[in-house]
Amino acid sequence: MLKLLKYWRLKMSKKLSPKIINWLEVNVPGKPWIESFELFKQEFPDFPWTLDNMKMACYRRNIRNGISGKFKKGQTLE
Repeated sequence: MLKLLKYWRLKMSKKLSPKIINWLEVNVPGKPWIESFELFKQEFPDFPWTLDNMKMACYRRNIRNGISGKFKKGQTLE
C-alpha cells in the first residue's frame, strides 16, 4: 500500500513551469503571503493552488517573503 501511495504521489505531482517559478522569485519577497497569493491568482487564474500549496512550493525552492511576524525589541501594537 505504501509503495502504491508513493507511486501515486510521484505520478500526480506537477512540475512548475519556469515562468511560474520566476514569477514567485520576483513577486513573493517583501510581501505578505496572502497578498502574494492574490496576485498569483490574478496572474494565473486557472492554476489549481491554495495558499498552503503556494507556500510549500516557495519553501521547497528557498523563496521566502522575509516577513518574520515577530515584534522588534521595543515595538508595540499602538
